[in-house]
Amino acid sequence: MGITRYTLRGPTYPLSGLAGLPNRLGRLFEDGECCDDGCCDDVGYRPPVSMTVTDDSVVVTAELPGLDRAEVKLRLEADVLTIEGEKKHAVEVEGGANGSDVTYALSERRYGNFRRSFNLPSPVSAEDASARFDNGVLTVRLPKANEARSRRIEIEA
Repeated sequence: MGITRYTLRGPTYPLSGLAGLPNRLGRLFEDGECCDDGCCDDVGYRPPVSMTVTDDSVVVTAELPGLDRAEVKLRLEADVLTIEGEKKHAVEVEGGANGSDVTYALSERRYGNFRRSFNLPSPVSAEDASARFDNGVLTVRLPKANEARSRRIEIEA
């Protein structure tokens, strides 16, 4: 016999509809609509980013399809990496001058200016940082500063 969870519903508990409200509100912001600084902008472009940390470096990877490397700017200040640029809207539909008589039936692509800033988990060496842009993927490799690298300490007898 399994255990069944009992949930208060109906006329005995009139506020049962509010029970899942915090979870629903949390999911509202999980789709990437909210910026790191707390301001919400559901119109602009926000590229997906991942950050990995190894013993000797921090690697940040950003997906920037349709952008050229000249359109992306990187800045590293006080262990904060900033990636910024603009993804421009390009009408790729035949007909009309500059697409003036084009009506979208569906448009899920996002465009606009973007700026993402990330606090790095450890101090890095800005002089040894490198960046590659290949097939719309930006990879920034930031070697950790010598004082931030882990090292093994031998215990004396």
